[in-house]
Amino acid sequence: MKLNYRGADYEIEPTGVELQDSGVQGKYRGCDVNFHVAASGSQPTASVLSYRGVQYHPGQQVGGASVVQSAPDEARKLMMRQQRTIKIRQQALLERAAEEVGLTLSTQVSNYWGRIQGKVNPSFRATYHRSHVALS
Repeated sequence: MKLNYRGADYEIEPTGVELQDSGVQGKYRGCDVNFHVAASGSQPTASVLSYRGVQYHPGQQVGGASVVQSAPDEARKLMMRQQRTIKIRQQALLERAAEEVGLTLSTQVSNYWGRIQGKVNPSFRATYHRSHVALS
C-alpha cells in the first residue's frame, strides 16, 4: 500500500489478521451481524523501540525509585538550612559593622561564628525571610 504524508511517501505492507467466529450474533442498524475475534494475540514488535529519539527495550527492568526522606527529616533539613542562612547573614552584618567602625582585624571577625546578640527571639525566624531579596 502506498501512503503519502506531508510530502513523504511510504510503502507499507499491512499484516493480515486472522479472525475467528465468536459465536455472538447481533443487530446493527437493523442488519444481522456476526461478531469475530482475533485468532491469536498480537505479535511483539521490534526488540528496540524509540520514543522521541530515546531508545528503550520492552521488558527491561527499570531501576528502583529513589528513597524519599520522611517529613521530619525534610523539616529538620529545612530548619538547618535556614539556621545556616541566618548565621551567614549575621556574619556579613558583623563584618560590615566592623569595617564601618574602622577595625582592620576583619580576619578575626570572620572567624567569629557565634550569634551577634545571644539567643534569637522565636518570632524572629518567622519574619526572617529566606529569599535573596531579604539579604541584609
